[in-house]
Amino acid sequence: MGWTTVDSGEHEGWVSYVALDGRTSGTSNGLGMLLDHPEADQRVAAAWAANRTPTNEDMYELVPYADVVGWQVLCSCGWAGRRWAREEADVRDSRFLDAESAYLPDGRTVESHGVDLWSEHVAPVSRLAAVERAAAVLAEARQALDEAVHQVRAQEPAASWAEIGRAAGITRQSAHEKWGSSAP
Repeated sequence: MGWTTVDSGEHEGWVSYVALDGRTSGTSNGLGMLLDHPEADQRVAAAWAANRTPTNEDMYELVPYADVVGWQVLCSCGWAGRRWAREEADVRDSRFLDAESAYLPDGRTVESHGVDLWSEHVAPVSRLAAVERAAAVLAEARQALDEAVHQVRAQEPAASWAEIGRAAGITRQSAHEKWGSSAP
C-alpha cells in the first residue's frame, strides 16, 4: 500500500521489502518481492520482437520471501525512514511478509508505523500547501492583469497610463514602468 500527499503530488510513500543484499522494493507477488530487472528494457524489447507479451520474468527479478530480511519506509523524494528487521515482527500469515500483517511488539503493524513516520516526513510540505496554492493564484492574477493592460492599451482609443494606474491602484508612472515596454 502507498500514500500520497493530498496537496502536492511530489511525495509518495510506502513500506518496502528489504532483501538480504539491502535492495528494496514495494512490489511483490505470491512468491516474494520483485525487483526491477537490470536488463528489463532489453528483455521487454526482445519479448515484443519475438511477438510475445512481456511477462513478470522479463521485467522483474524475484527475491523469495525467505531472502527478505525486513521492511523500510520510503518516499519518492528519496527520503528513507525506519528499517525493521524481520525478527522484530510477528508475521501472522507466514506465506507473505506484507507490512499490513507484520505486527510489532507494541501491537501495531509495520504499515501503521510506516505511515506515521512518512506523515511526519511530509508534514512540512503539507503545511506549505496553502502558500503554494496562494502563490499559484497570485501568478494567475498577475498574468490576467498583464493581459488586461495589454488589451486596454491595444484598443482605440488606448487607455492612458494614468487611467491604468488608477484601475490597478498604482501611480501613472508605476503603471508605465511596469507595462510600458510590453504594451502597445
